Amino acid sequence: VQPDGPMAWPTKPVTVTFSQPMDRVSTEDAFVLRRDDTKAQATGRFSWREGDRVLRFQPLTPLAYDTPYVVEVNSSARAAEGDGTLRE
Repeated sequence: VQPDGPMAWPTKPVTVTFSQPMDRVSTEDAFVLRRDDTKAQATGRFSWREGDRVLRFQPLTPLAYDTPYVVEVNSSARAAEGDGTLRE
């Protein structure tokens, strides 16, 4: 997951890199970016790169400064070939 570390720009996208091409619909449905304190989910746009191995999520509004966020991709995300789901 990028950005890596405790600080990120509130206007930059979040990038998740997978080891194999992913099914776009199930992976986007499985993705959540939320505030750690209020659990409020960020809304945004998805884009894909590198043969559906890299998911980029661009928040529609800047994220709050000095506020922890959590990125989750739950196990319902499927590989593009349909060969299983993510491990938790």
